[in-house]
Amino acid sequence: MKKRIFNRTLICVFAALFVAGLLMANNAFLKKKIKLNKASATLKVGSKLKLKVKNTKKKVTWKSSKKKVATVSKKGVVTAKKTGKTTITAKVGKKKLTCKIKVVKAGSSTSSKTPKATATPKPGTTSKPSGTQKPSTKPTATPKDSLANQPTANPSTRDDGWVPGWY
Repeated sequence: MKKRIFNRTLICVFAALFVAGLLMANNAFLKKKIKLNKASATLKVGSKLKLKVKNTKKKVTWKSSKKKVATVSKKGVVTAKKTGKTTITAKVGKKKLTCKIKVVKAGSSTSSKTPKATATPKPGTTSKPSGTQKPSTKPTATPKDSLANQPTANPSTRDDGWVPGWY
């Protein structure tokens, strides 16, 4: 009897330690990784971009590798100065996070934006054809079991009531 109580107590203690270990391990994995909201960006000369460090409340220090190309404020606002490339670094404690910035002329278009005229619709959606689009001349294949090949339920296809395909 005493041996049985001892074994049950021992099992309960090991189970409690196991559960406590799992909970402590999960807390380490639940911590979210500190990262920037953007890894890279293309800006026009004179434009601004707000960079943010996610998953931390610690103090962040900002630095630009080429201040002639783009500067960064204490709050993470990047201002594009002239064409070129630079790297913005955010330092949080001992961790360094970077964002590559490309600055282009104010009149040029950025490659990240697609003009509306060349945008392709998502699969499964329909769009109205414009005057510049050519209609598809490919016939669509219908499977043998589709409703298009089934006999029609409309008896008015012939005057005598005969429906093709019904016997």
